[in-house]
Amino acid sequence: MRILNVSHRLRRSHRPSIVVFVLAGILATIGCTASDEGAGDKPGVQEISQQDLVSNPPEGALILDVRTPGEFGESHVPNAINISHSELASRLSELHSANDRPIVLYCKSGRRAGMAAKVLQGAGYTDLHHLTGDMDGWKAAGLPTE
Repeated sequence: MRILNVSHRLRRSHRPSIVVFVLAGILATIGCTASDEGAGDKPGVQEISQQDLVSNPPEGALILDVRTPGEFGESHVPNAINISHSELASRLSELHSANDRPIVLYCKSGRRAGMAAKVLQGAGYTDLHHLTGDMDGWKAAGLPTE
């Protein structure tokens, strides 16, 4: 009987530790998710699927790859232009002709496209679209690249 009492006390004494551990894990997951926000999570940025971009793109759309020049050089969505997300704010003048055009943003997986969307919105661009799945999704779908 003494062994049962000890194990019962042991289980009770670890309950708060387990609860704290589980809550810490949940909070860490939520924090990581919030900081890895992609372009499609930004208000005012519409998602566009790979198939819609191929078969029914927004009229006059500019496709903007915000990955590094090296990544762009390896492969990119046909007809895309490249301005790295880290250079976008200083190179906005290169997009002056796109003021009234839809802009389709993508990167490798969405994070940098989200940062680029924030920069473009801050500069007054309103017709923004995010390529669902970004370049990873484009390649996974077997779509053509340049």
